[in-house]
Amino acid sequence: MKNVACIFVMMMCFGISSRAEISNSTLTSQKPNQQEALGKITGRITAPGNCNWFENMGYEVKLYDSGWNLVQTQSTGTFEEYWLCYYDYTFEDLSPGTYYVWAWAWGRRWQLYGPSYLWNKPWRPAYYPGVLRSINATPITVGEGQTVNVSFSLPYTTYILIGTNPPNAYSVIVDGNSYPTPKYFEWTEGDVHTIGVEEYYENSDSTRCYFREWRQGGPRIQSYTVPHATKFGDVPDTLVARFDYYYRLDILSRYGHPEGEGWYKAWTPVTISVEDSVIAYTDSTFRFAKVWDAVPKDSILHLFDHWEGSGYGAYTGKENPVTFPLNGMIMERAVWRDQFPLGVNSSDTTLGTVEVRPAGVWQDKDSTVTLIAHAKKEAIFIQWTGALTDTSDSISFVMDTSKVFFVHFEPKNRPPHVALPDTSFAEDDTLAISFASLASWITDPDHAFSELAIQFFAVAEHFHWGLTLSGILIWADPDWNGTGWAVIEAKDPLGAVAMDTVYCKVDPVNDAPGPFDLVFPEEAYVYQDTTRALEFLWHQSRNVDAGNGDALRYTFYLEKKEGGAVFMAVGEDTALTYPSPKALVNGDYVWKVKAEDLEGVEVWSTNSRNFKVDVQSGVKSEKALPSAFRLYPNYPNPFNAETTVRFDVPVQAHIRIVVYSSTGLVLKMLLERDMEPGSHEVVWDGVDSQGNKVSSGIYLLKISSGNWTRFIKMILLK
Repeated sequence: MKNVACIFVMMMCFGISSRAEISNSTLTSQKPNQQEALGKITGRITAPGNCNWFENMGYEVKLYDSGWNLVQTQSTGTFEEYWLCYYDYTFEDLSPGTYYVWAWAWGRRWQLYGPSYLWNKPWRPAYYPGVLRSINATPITVGEGQTVNVSFSLPYTTYILIGTNPPNAYSVIVDGNSYPTPKYFEWTEGDVHTIGVEEYYENSDSTRCYFREWRQGGPRIQSYTVPHATKFGDVPDTLVARFDYYYRLDILSRYGHPEGEGWYKAWTPVTISVEDSVIAYTDSTFRFAKVWDAVPKDSILHLFDHWEGSGYGAYTGKENPVTFPLNGMIMERAVWRDQFPLGVNSSDTTLGTVEVRPAGVWQDKDSTVTLIAHAKKEAIFIQWTGALTDTSDSISFVMDTSKVFFVHFEPKNRPPHVALPDTSFAEDDTLAISFASLASWITDPDHAFSELAIQFFAVAEHFHWGLTLSGILIWADPDWNGTGWAVIEAKDPLGAVAMDTVYCKVDPVNDAPGPFDLVFPEEAYVYQDTTRALEFLWHQSRNVDAGNGDALRYTFYLEKKEGGAVFMAVGEDTALTYPSPKALVNGDYVWKVKAEDLEGVEVWSTNSRNFKVDVQSGVKSEKALPSAFRLYPNYPNPFNAETTVRFDVPVQAHIRIVVYSSTGLVLKMLLERDMEPGSHEVVWDGVDSQGNKVSSGIYLLKISSGNWTRFIKMILLK
């Protein structure tokens, strides 16, 4: 193996490299010969110290230009007879410019045993393996015909030993590379290297060793400056990274949040702990009324029982928290025992108490618990209900899950007596029952009426009740009649309760027909074409009493605006076609409708409508074409069997008419074709595209032509 020592020579603004000192006596310039234009660099390379220990020496000197391109090389060649501690070199025929000189030396000594040679390394090369070292290189300027003398000595190799404690165990990181320890490093005095170790190392037995300190001090990762070596083979410094053994403490626990798990230095006192109890919620909460506070229903209470440890120095026992020294890999397991909640509700704690054996809300899983009911002198025990139904005042059971019991006591006093007669009142009226009347129907053998609490426990659908200063009010929904009921409850001061059901009949009352509006013709409509039917449409009046067999009829009135009846008709439909439009004379007309039920109660439409008849006199009436697209309300509406929809088409156009359900589902395509100008009609018989009768309800009709679209709402009643 070749031992190399080398150096660059350069001169920079911050001074001369300590490894390549160039003195005034060794760096000289000579006046160039007038006939010479080229220069040269000469000098001596010295290997100081005990180089005579080697039988042969070798030297190599290289010259680089300013761009670090190799220009010339000089060396001793083979070892043979060369043994001097210096070497003189000369680089000639140099063009003017800047250069760098780089040199190395090596020695060889014959071994006593065997034919091989021993290669020693007394001098540190001024480069890192494989990379030329240009840091602090001194540039040498050679002028035209100038001779420059550069002589220097090569430094010793400095040996630095780096190791760890525990020894032979861990690697060291030097300048970004990892090396096994112990490791000798061959460096040059003054060089700066980055040394460090990992924060911790894993051992084969799963323990860890964490970094504690460097023997020489300083952080885990630090910069190290190579010290001076006074002689060949000198080891001026030994760097040792010291580590401490660490052990792992693991904690296993099915419940809670254990603390203390982690890595600890050997013999460190450690403390482990976990909650004394943990409740596992599995359902909503209930309240142990009048006995205990709220407790989660169907939940489990996990109670810490003891620690079970494994490993050298582990702890087993009931202390929590507990502290012990750690000197091995340890596993601690928390052992728990389970309890279920026991709930006891009392109908009235003033009448008795419950004894629980053993006492407590939480009971051990699979343990036997006894409940004993103690009624007070003025009360009696009735029964247990809930998780168990029993009439014995003492019961026992196994706590295999959460349990809730209800204990029932009753006072020894006699309960009230409630006997209310059935009654009736008119529709949309209110029944008032005074306290004086109630006092005759509700009695108590042990208490006055004024001491009783009276309330409606429940009422039938459509019925309502309220309490006033003088009594109780009962009423039904508006416009509703029929028979319902109400439950009246009376409770004495000791909690005894009595109830009775009162049946109430709401007698029907005839209601006037509801208000309704006129639809077509609109206000100021002009009728010009007597060949077209003159149709009148209006909305249906609401008949509140339809369920009681009532029915409505409509009376249609047509009058001249200046006075005088023209036409009157009576029927149940909400549409009318005027029978003889050609008999109408030009002029202003008024139309209106009256709704009347079977008992003669009537109501007029909310408005009347004016329209004009304007047919040109002496000219045969011709069918006038519509001036715009138009969709008219269907009639009748609501309808039962079928309904007619009229629409106007001003020009020849493609018309599409579709019936939809209230949810937007297509039921039937009534029409899709080109239509001639004029007024047209289409009939829907309440049948879908499959031929099935649709049910009662609201349906939508959509008509469209190009960008023109309209909707109407149709009501089918069966």
